[in-house]
Amino acid sequence: MSRVSVLIPNWNGAADTIECLESLARQDCGPNAMEVLVVDNGSVDGSIELLREKLAALHRCFRRAVLIPLKENLGPAGAYNAAYDAVSADCSAILRLDNDVVLPPNAISCLLARLDTNMDVAAVGCRIISDDRSHRMEHHFGAMIVDWWRGRTAVVYPQDDLVCDGVAGCAMLIRRAALANLSFFFDSSRFLANELELCLRLKNCGWKILYTPNIEIYHKGARSSNKVTRLIDYEARRDGVLVHLQYNRGLRRSFCLLGLAVRGGIKYLRGQPITFQALVAAVRYYRAASREVRP
Repeated sequence: MSRVSVLIPNWNGAADTIECLESLARQDCGPNAMEVLVVDNGSVDGSIELLREKLAALHRCFRRAVLIPLKENLGPAGAYNAAYDAVSADCSAILRLDNDVVLPPNAISCLLARLDTNMDVAAVGCRIISDDRSHRMEHHFGAMIVDWWRGRTAVVYPQDDLVCDGVAGCAMLIRRAALANLSFFFDSSRFLANELELCLRLKNCGWKILYTPNIEIYHKGARSSNKVTRLIDYEARRDGVLVHLQYNRGLRRSFCLLGLAVRGGIKYLRGQPITFQALVAAVRYYRAASREVRP
């Protein structure tokens, strides 16, 4: 039986995290198949005490339930890295899960089945719909397809399973053996745990990324990032440019960066400087790192 380690970051959001944990406790895969690692990212709202009590109350629902408190907010990347370091040796899959996600009872067993039947797949993502169960497109998230020439990432919503460039990180199941090919989980020097960047590194190692629309999870959406909207917006734009600096190639990369610079410059002149600022920061970061693309 496959065993999964569920990694959940929390930052001043105990109520959402508790609802997420309750949905994990109802999973049909059974308690022996799952461990839960919650990382508190320097919360100051009493989250640690509330989560410690909840994990103690649910301890029979999981093989192992651990709360990892951090002294300061290290961002999503730092939280996921701290949880990853604590994963049990016998877990064959890792579920990267946002704390504002609610899963139906069959979600984990269905995701595990996709990994078990697709041995060349490193990560599986599912259909993301809003927590109120509405089907408004702006609350959906599907499969990511990168346009390397234009420097854009499209989100598509296929009706069948699709091999793609990336899937949503709010509920991404990852084959642990695939992570063994990587030199790091998420870049600790960056604030965000960029799911597309992780997927591209896995693809560069020869693995596939799979999106399946037949598994749905419910996402409240940006409950933590709404507390630091401008920072998240800036970091997301910078990370988007870094993806093209690190994984694009040759003439295609030059053409892409030229397009990004033109679009950023136009927005700058219109009084929207954040896109151009993120581009400049990404180029500086990439040059300062002066390293080859790490898998």
